[in-house]
Amino acid sequence: MAKTTRAAGGGRKPKGEFAGKSSAFSTRITPDLRADLDAESASTGKSISQIVERRLRESYDEPKRMQRILGPDHVRALSYLVAHLAMEVEKQTRLEWHQDRFTFNAIVSAIHTAMSLFQADQGAEAVPAAIDEHIANVAERLQKPKMLEMLGFMRNSEEFGISVGQRLEDVPNVPPPLGDSFEY
Repeated sequence: MAKTTRAAGGGRKPKGEFAGKSSAFSTRITPDLRADLDAESASTGKSISQIVERRLRESYDEPKRMQRILGPDHVRALSYLVAHLAMEVEKQTRLEWHQDRFTFNAIVSAIHTAMSLFQADQGAEAVPAAIDEHIANVAERLQKPKMLEMLGFMRNSEEFGISVGQRLEDVPNVPPPLGDSFEY
């Protein structure tokens, strides 16, 4: 039997969100992963190729996404530290922080202790210029000099932190930025 060759540009054209694909990629996977891919393909109507391409692309985009969501390196490091401490406490109490007071308090203490290990220089605390500027700008914008006095609490780091934390009450049950959808 003579072998036939396909004409240039022949064959199925790529469809979906990733047009212009021209490179082939072949790999072996476990039957369980193949079953998961088949199920996702059936439920979404997308080809396995599209699903794998999207997931691979997301894995390369993840560092940029984490930077966007959690901020610069020093803030991301703090996020990981808090997550590590919470998991350690929950592993030992076998309870979730948002459902058990003991676990919650233990995590708060662990975070406070860890933060004191990384405390900025031991000198006297000074109010950042940005705080004073913010207070002055608000007072000027609202044309209420009394705002300088009312916003004076912002000059105390603990009271300022409390005010930032209390803002979460204005947005109850907002899912965390990483996409988890359960409510706390």
